[in-house]
Amino acid sequence: MASTWQLIKRSLLVMRSSWKVFVAHILIASFLYSLFVRGFGRYSDLVAYREGLESSFSGLIGGLENSVNVVAELFSGGSNQSDEVQAVYRVIIALIISMSTIWLLRAIASSQKFKLRDAYLFGPAQIVPFGLVALTILIQVLPFYLLAWVSGLLRDNGVLESGYEQTVAVVLVLLVGLLGLYLSIGSFFALIIATISGTRPYSALKTSLLIAAHRRWLFVRKFIGAVVAVAITMALLLVTVASIHTGVLEYAYLLIVVGAVVFMHVFMYQMYLEAIKE
Repeated sequence: MASTWQLIKRSLLVMRSSWKVFVAHILIASFLYSLFVRGFGRYSDLVAYREGLESSFSGLIGGLENSVNVVAELFSGGSNQSDEVQAVYRVIIALIISMSTIWLLRAIASSQKFKLRDAYLFGPAQIVPFGLVALTILIQVLPFYLLAWVSGLLRDNGVLESGYEQTVAVVLVLLVGLLGLYLSIGSFFALIIATISGTRPYSALKTSLLIAAHRRWLFVRKFIGAVVAVAITMALLLVTVASIHTGVLEYAYLLIVVGAVVFMHVFMYQMYLEAIKE
């Protein structure tokens, strides 16, 4: 099977070959997410926050540190809990973006003529099977989220006080997370298979497990490698934007995050194509 780097290169080539389609897709997806979930101009105080930092730190190193702090502030603000309506919209928009991206990838791979609107019209047609497969994956990684939540709760209430106790808790959370990723990676390809018209969730999961049989750790390593590469790229891009023009950081953040999500779909699709060849 191709290496992680080779799969990343193939994914970038696919996006470059149809760059107009992907740029338009990312712009539309970002607009939908902003309209229904995030809102516009949510962090208008970032410029003031940057100015406050610059009053304390200046120079090249200080400017870089200020940019990093502004990006960290943006992330911390973006992690605030939303209301129930926003949570529902977030799930719906995430499903639409995911399914429309997979539809685009399948259309590009088949060299068929299409219009971008077709991805949003026909992509979500299998939303019920796709949603059930996504729910199955969520259940598989649920122990990780529960353990992380309990560990954070114990730490905040002073139960995990010593460095040793906190280290053990972090290691345990990471091990459970890795186990959850190992279990769920066998179902990831089912998300792609479930978008095929007429496919039932059980059939998609069964086929995905057969594809991933005896190769789960291989897929886990490639997935983690891609996530690390994307995270580093995102951090560099966001810090660069924050250094050049903090005022547009919020919008750049949204485009970069949505672009990263689309790229990970392309990467998983390339890994899926590679897996079914063998």
